[in-house]
Amino acid sequence: MLNSQIINSQNKLIKNNKKETLSLEHTLQKIDKKLRKSIENNRSLHTNNNDLRNTVSRYINNSKKLETENEKLTNELSSYQDKYYLIKKKFDDVDYEKNKIFSKILDLNNSLNKKKIIEPHITNKHQKKNNKKIEENKVDLDKQINNIFRN
Repeated sequence: MLNSQIINSQNKLIKNNKKETLSLEHTLQKIDKKLRKSIENNRSLHTNNNDLRNTVSRYINNSKKLETENEKLTNELSSYQDKYYLIKKKFDDVDYEKNKIFSKILDLNNSLNKKKIIEPHITNKHQKKNNKKIEENKVDLDKQINNIFRN
C-alpha cells in the first residue's frame, strides 16, 4: 500500500509537472513571440533613428550653409547701403552746386537787366531787320535758364 501511494503520488506529481511544463512551454512561446516582435520593432526603431539622425544632420548642415549665405548677403547689403548713401551724398552735393550756379546766373541776369548793359543800338535799316528777327526768335532768358536747371 505504501508503495501504491508513493506511485500514485509520483504519478500526480508527474502529471502536475507535465501540466506545468506545458503551461511553461506555452508561456515561453508567447514570450518568445513577444521577444521576436520586440526585436523586430527595435530594428525598425533603430533604422528610423538612424534615418532621423541623417536627416537632422543634413538640416544642420543646410542651416549652417544658409547662415553663412545670410551673413554674406548681409555684408553685401551693408556694402550696397554704404555705396548708396555715398552716391546719394554726391548727388546732393551736385544738386547743391547746380542750385548755386543757377542762383548766380539769375543774379547775373537780374544785374544785367537792371543796369541795361545790353541795349540794342540800331544804326541802319538792315540792322533793324536783323534785330526784329532776333527779337521774334528770342526766348526769355530766365525761362531758358529755368528749363536747363530744372530738368
